[in-house]
Amino acid sequence: MAKVLVVDDEPDYRSQLKSLLTAEGYQVETAEDGVRAIELARAFRPDVLVADWMLRSSRHGIQVCESLRHTLPSLVTILITGYPTEQLRADAARAAVFAFLEKPFEADELRDAVRRAADYGARPAGAVDPAARRIGHCSECGTPLPLLRPADGEMGQSWACAFCGNTYRAVLEPDGPNELRLNVRAID
Repeated sequence: MAKVLVVDDEPDYRSQLKSLLTAEGYQVETAEDGVRAIELARAFRPDVLVADWMLRSSRHGIQVCESLRHTLPSLVTILITGYPTEQLRADAARAAVFAFLEKPFEADELRDAVRRAADYGARPAGAVDPAARRIGHCSECGTPLPLLRPADGEMGQSWACAFCGNTYRAVLEPDGPNELRLNVRAID
């Protein structure tokens, strides 16, 4: 089972997240701030990072993600926040954050995000992620399309932006006399 590092400066919240994910079978460690998270990650080597954006330390969640990516390039990050802004969403997208959860969120949302992140991180080297074949950015929030995830109930047919939920459909279009090209179109 995957290793998950949870970073949140609220002790009760951090404990609840650890209990929830441990009950799902994940090996979970926690840190109260960004500096401690970076120190702990060197020895623990997590597969998934669940980090609060606003931490009461010199490093916020995105900075933790970026710092750890240098030593753990396959680390998959889920950013959680009670203060979502369009700028934060854009910053998270630039940092290649896998999922963005707004507090308060349901336990099932976290379970699903961690499961998807762990599956994404565990794919074999060289495996092609279906979302990675998409080109461009979400027309709603600007998120790069490789951060798309299959929409519930329509696996492989439609995709939802991991940040704003804007829905897209993959379509094959003619690209020359004998070729097809995959394009992504927004669904109204």
